[in-house]
Amino acid sequence: MLTHQQELVCPLCSFLNHPSRSKCEICHSSLRPRGQTRQKTDSKYQKVQVKGEQKSFKSGKILLLFALVIGGFGVKEVVLNHFASTSFFFEEKALNEHGDIKIYDTMKTVENVPAGIFNYGGAICFAALQRDGMNVAINNAYPQFQLRYVEPIHSNPGCTTGIQMLLDRDLTIAQNSRPLTEAELAAAQRRGFQLESVPIAIDGVVFYVNKSLGVKSLSIEKIRDIYQGKITNWQEVGGNNVPIVPISLGPHDSILRLLMKTETAPPIDDKVVLVRDYTSAIRETSATPGAISYASAAILRGQQSIKPIALAPDDNSPAVSGLLADGSVNHVAFKKNFYPLTRSLSVVFRRDGTPSERAAVAYINLMLSQEGQEIVQQAGMIPLHYNR
Repeated sequence: MLTHQQELVCPLCSFLNHPSRSKCEICHSSLRPRGQTRQKTDSKYQKVQVKGEQKSFKSGKILLLFALVIGGFGVKEVVLNHFASTSFFFEEKALNEHGDIKIYDTMKTVENVPAGIFNYGGAICFAALQRDGMNVAINNAYPQFQLRYVEPIHSNPGCTTGIQMLLDRDLTIAQNSRPLTEAELAAAQRRGFQLESVPIAIDGVVFYVNKSLGVKSLSIEKIRDIYQGKITNWQEVGGNNVPIVPISLGPHDSILRLLMKTETAPPIDDKVVLVRDYTSAIRETSATPGAISYASAAILRGQQSIKPIALAPDDNSPAVSGLLADGSVNHVAFKKNFYPLTRSLSVVFRRDGTPSERAAVAYINLMLSQEGQEIVQQAGMIPLHYNR
């Protein structure tokens, strides 16, 4: 059996290859012996990659984008087939049938930005965008357009809570990381309006464990079994004889729905430890031998207190790391669909003809501008439109 010291690490996607290979089995980049410095090689490759994508944008066509009527409720959702190409860039034109979602070069060139205070909330992974200056940039461009985060009172923050608050008109903007459910679409229709969801980025989901554990990778199948209580000791998956302590943000969390491939709250073991947010999960995992949890790759970028693990789509496929050895996000693996667990991040709003609708459209256009998409990339997510 090969040891990790004998295998060749891919400088780009971190996959461990057999020493006989000259190119990575996953992304086909050139290999070198494990242990050599990797920072300069990674940086050089990434610059070449971006340059090539810019050229692709100039000569390419618009990607598959259309308004999809969902569930017979007449509720529009903007859909992007983000794995149809290695490039995610749009031509500068309207992106929806209303003609009000558009691509702008800078935030200051976005049209029809209203004045007022507008509430937002929902998916907590969007905190990475705030961390890297999205709200600050919007405020600098339009000081009169003020965004206010609203903390839920009786439930944990997240997609489900955010959509409910949007339906109840407590929010103007719901940040979302999962598809809208039929129940949510029906609730909007009963209230006399439609919900529209516009994707603004692609996000990778990373699972991580306590640093004391020797486990380096898991298949999605094994992780499902862990959260359903079918695997309870790390020894069952090649680790030490340590009880597994799965940690989750709750059964309604969008990542668990993605993992279990269900629209509703998936069945999880009653021994799963429930916490309020990603920060609590990171702290709990770092303090608990045997713990495992998850988060957006952008949230985990640079985290030193836990150990990210590579993911494989099944037990017979190779594992790929969502975070590189230096703690940076594996953009190439997410962008080229080498990584098995990614999701679309979107902004949801009410189509109700009110000032709230106009504010939400402006917010989306600000985030989809070249300036906004640059911040998306800096935050550790994959921009859907970026040609700089």
